[in-house]
Amino acid sequence: MVPGFNNSSAYSWGWCSSSFVADCFLINGGYGRYINVTLTPVALQARASNTVQVARSAFRDDNGNGTRDAGEPGLAGVTLAGGGSSGVSGQTGWGQPLSLGDGLHTLTIAPPAGYVVNGLATRTISMQGADATLPAIPLRPAGLTTIQAFVDLDGDGEQDEGEAGVGGVSVTLSGPAPANGTTLPNGRVQFAGLPDSNYTATATPPAGFAAVPARSVTLAQGGVLQLPLHLAGQVSGVAYLDWDGDGRQQPDEPRVAVPLTLTLSGGAGTQLAAGMGGLGLFLGTPAGSHTLAAATTALKPHPITLAAGQGTGAALAAVGPGEVRGAAWLDTNRDGLRQPWEAPLAGVPVSVAGQTAVTDQSGRFVFVGIPAGAYQPVAALPDGLHAIVVGVTVSAGRGAAVGIAAVERRGWSLYLPVVSR
Repeated sequence: MVPGFNNSSAYSWGWCSSSFVADCFLINGGYGRYINVTLTPVALQARASNTVQVARSAFRDDNGNGTRDAGEPGLAGVTLAGGGSSGVSGQTGWGQPLSLGDGLHTLTIAPPAGYVVNGLATRTISMQGADATLPAIPLRPAGLTTIQAFVDLDGDGEQDEGEAGVGGVSVTLSGPAPANGTTLPNGRVQFAGLPDSNYTATATPPAGFAAVPARSVTLAQGGVLQLPLHLAGQVSGVAYLDWDGDGRQQPDEPRVAVPLTLTLSGGAGTQLAAGMGGLGLFLGTPAGSHTLAAATTALKPHPITLAAGQGTGAALAAVGPGEVRGAAWLDTNRDGLRQPWEAPLAGVPVSVAGQTAVTDQSGRFVFVGIPAGAYQPVAALPDGLHAIVVGVTVSAGRGAAVGIAAVERRGWSLYLPVVSR
């Protein structure tokens, strides 16, 4: 019996006639037979031993970035169902929490008339004896195509809080039904009734902005396209509180609130910028290689390569001294990155340096007072899930952030040679 797997469900025999034939490896050569044993993972089924609550909300995603921003209203009439429980959102977008047993659940989203989900129409969540909160569910009007142009300060290609829309951008969609328009002061232009198909979006920004390449967009009952822009010669840095160590600012990772001094070092010397609200902005930067950093070691420096006539933005991850913090989530697309639609893992014990904490409703944990040194975090995941958790290093001036991307176990094939000499 292999831990985490069922008893072997399939056996097959074959012959090995050399040291490496058909996935059969024989030590020291020889002849023999191999046994092909297929292992299937323990199913992460729902169990009725615990009943926990899953809070969720739904909203109208006006700019199409998949996360709820200020001014985006809650949406009523959105049904979420699965695991023997269901509920409908009210006027604020919130509904009664779902009651689910421990284990893995697939939840299906049913939008109200006239709306579609912006992204996947299902959510997968693993419960382990603790309440959890799903990321807010984004929906958009069916049949409406939205192009959102904005100044991308952190370089992630998605409009975040504090990234202003850019008006006056000329946009052309080439496809079965060509369309063109100009973005409003909020950076948005919309087209109604375009047929489903693949389109190419070409954008011409106002004077002073760097040129942008053409983008592809696939429309299905409308769609959204985020159009990140930079001023020519712009280098911007956004300092944020890092919770998952992926180098990207997520919607639930706020900017650093205290004033900072950011530095940009390169062939032209060192420039300084006051980082108010976690933002530092440098203009007129020459092409070349640069390093964007802060006067505090709590922020990790970021290398910058700037082409002539272009601009860029970067996210600067901050973790306070003596802290090890992180987030655990169910990595449904197995890319190792925490996505807005992926559910947190609540109730998971995590151990670092002899201390143990349990992840909260958002899948987060934090340790303080950790001495400088190298550590290996350990997560006690539910049966049927596994994750590769990398080791972290805590320095005198900076802690570490840990991302625990858990995935479902899948069947393996194990070849056992029986050697005859």
